[in-house]
Amino acid sequence: METIMSEKQMLDKFLSLKCPNEMDWEELEHSISQLHDNFIYKLYKKFPMLSKDDIRIVLLMRINMQNVDIAKLLHILPSSFRMRRCRLKKKMNISCKSLSEFIKNLF
Repeated sequence: METIMSEKQMLDKFLSLKCPNEMDWEELEHSISQLHDNFIYKLYKKFPMLSKDDIRIVLLMRINMQNVDIAKLLHILPSSFRMRRCRLKKKMNISCKSLSEFIKNLF
């Protein structure tokens, strides 16, 4: 029987990784889709312009990973990650105050 990780388990796992491989990302996508009623599919449907990297950022934000930790995981500076977040908001055409809150409440 297949076990699905909780958001806390996913967060802990990704916080412990230095450089996630493709299998780690696939496991994260699968677990979030199972926990959140096909979240990835709905995300691709609503925001088809998002790249694979954009989706990964959204997933990390969805499991409540802090911005500084996401920047570290992506091997970029926190200031560069702030720019990525701004670009992501523009790409998604959303004007909310908090991208993190928007993502957590999505679907």
